[in-house]
Amino acid sequence: MRYVRTRLTRAESRQRTRDQLIDSAAKVFAERGYHATSVDEIAEDAGFSKGAVYANFPTKEQLFLAVMDRQQQLQQQSFQAMADPEKPPSDAMAELAEVAAPTDPEAWRFGLLTLEFFLYAVRQPELRAELAERFETTRQQLAASLEPHRAGQEKPALTAIDLAIIAVAASYGLGVQAVLDHTAIPPDLYQRMMAKLLG
Repeated sequence: MRYVRTRLTRAESRQRTRDQLIDSAAKVFAERGYHATSVDEIAEDAGFSKGAVYANFPTKEQLFLAVMDRQQQLQQQSFQAMADPEKPPSDAMAELAEVAAPTDPEAWRFGLLTLEFFLYAVRQPELRAELAERFETTRQQLAASLEPHRAGQEKPALTAIDLAIIAVAASYGLGVQAVLDHTAIPPDLYQRMMAKLLG
């Protein structure tokens, strides 16, 4: 049998290049940090020229935001999985903790990277607005996933968006402490906190 190799369209080829660049950017940013990473290093890791990077992403900032967007897509899949109203809240919070408060300090690398970028972006109005939009997306996605687990509460003290705001803040706060000394953070603290807030 003869196999015919399908040639990629220009759009498919461009998307593949973008995906490879985002893969490499995520890897190099995580290893070196946002500021220490150069576009040249990302291009080299991906096997492309620096021109190929700029042809797809006008700035290093936009490339980082693309990495964040992919991370959000993965988070959204996790949030959707925990939103099943038939799932016990304790199980749902355990799943959330795996994403928001992992016990392995290495798993906090992207969270710390986001904080590094935050400190950079917060002083630049346009970039600050783009980052704020992504944080809001995360809060809204998480709130939608928490809502089914509040259904049995007669008079909940906190709204789903309140819980999401607290959950995100606690995730970053615990991440900083865990990287400094992971033994100082009880591995089930985040899960217990969220379960308590859910009532």
